[in-house]
Amino acid sequence: MQKINYKLSNGWTVDDEKVDDNIVQIEVSDEIAKYLCKCKTEDETQDRYTRKMPHEWQDKPKSLDMMMECGEDYADTHADTERIILLKEKNEAFWSKLSNHLSKQQIALLQAFYVDGKKQIEIADELKIKQASISGQLKTIHKKLKKIKFTES
Repeated sequence: MQKINYKLSNGWTVDDEKVDDNIVQIEVSDEIAKYLCKCKTEDETQDRYTRKMPHEWQDKPKSLDMMMECGEDYADTHADTERIILLKEKNEAFWSKLSNHLSKQQIALLQAFYVDGKKQIEIADELKIKQASISGQLKTIHKKLKKIKFTES
């Protein structure tokens, strides 16, 4: 058994030895004394760390990454993961079906124009061909796409 100093809240009374107005010495087991000593050391270390931080950082909340690293987990309640997965599967199925009907170059052209949002002239510059050629290839692709039947699966 060990005696420790314990600070009481205002209004509490204890029959043990009084050291100051609100501080008394109480007897605790060795395990509790070790635990309280460890907690006090951790608090002092945290206080020193906080004092060393620039003042403007002390008032800022932790970043989301820091909070998640410390064990807090936040879910995006607005995310519809099932819908996202379904759309991704449909997208993969769409491009897979296109690969049965179009060449790799035609698929790359479609992706550059529609997915990446590049202009015909930009694509032409990259491929070192004329813009009229890109326009003609896109018209050919559109004709092929009209013949393909896309059904919901």
